[in-house]
Amino acid sequence: MTTTDTIAALALGVAVVAAIAALGSWRAARNANGAAQTLSRIEQQRLHTDL
Repeated sequence: MTTTDTIAALALGVAVVAAIAALGSWRAARNANGAAQTLSRIEQQRLHTDL
């Protein structure tokens, strides 16, 4: 295995790890958005009841 092959294999590994991290970040953002929507709906209902 040449140096170029080694560097290419490492770059591929880094790219895979970065893709996994991006997927995790996307899922966390999606879950946070769902929680924020739920909280907003609860607060709207509470305000409506108070009025």
